[in-house]
Amino acid sequence: AATNHQGSSSKSRDPVTGDGISPQSQAAWKYPQPSKPRQSNQSAKQKRHRLIVRNLSFRCDAAALRAAFEAHGVIDAHIPPRPGDKHPGFGFVEMESADACEAAVAALNATNIHGRMVAVDIALDRTAYERHMAQQGDDALSEEHGGG
Repeated sequence: AATNHQGSSSKSRDPVTGDGISPQSQAAWKYPQPSKPRQSNQSAKQKRHRLIVRNLSFRCDAAALRAAFEAHGVIDAHIPPRPGDKHPGFGFVEMESADACEAAVAALNATNIHGRMVAVDIALDRTAYERHMAQQGDDALSEEHGGG
C-alpha cells in the first residue's frame, strides 16, 4: 500500500493557507506587504500644542491669560468652567507650534500673572492625563499598603 507522507514532498507549505508551494514558485512568490497604518482621526487633524497654567489667581480670566502669552504665539486661552462659577485655579493656552510652547514655558514658568506665581507646563491630552492619574492612584495605593 502506498502511503502519503506529508513533509517528504519537495513542496513547502504556505504558513498562511497551508497550500503547497513548489520551490520554483516559492522564490517568486511574496507575501503581500502590510498596508501603511492609518492615521487616527485625532492625528489626521493638526496636532494641538497646549500648555497648562496652574496656580492662577481667581481674578484671572481667559482674556488676561491670553494677554500674558501674547508675545509667544498664543492662538487661544480658556479657563474651564466649574459648577457655581467657581474658578478652578488653572487654565489652558493653545500655541502656534511646539517651539512656541517650549519658548512660553521657558519664559513664563514661575512668573507672576495677576499677582500669583504660576506653573506653566506642556498639557497632556485627556486620555494621557487619565492614564497618568490612574497610574498615580495605583502607585499611591501600593505604597499605602506596603508595596513599592
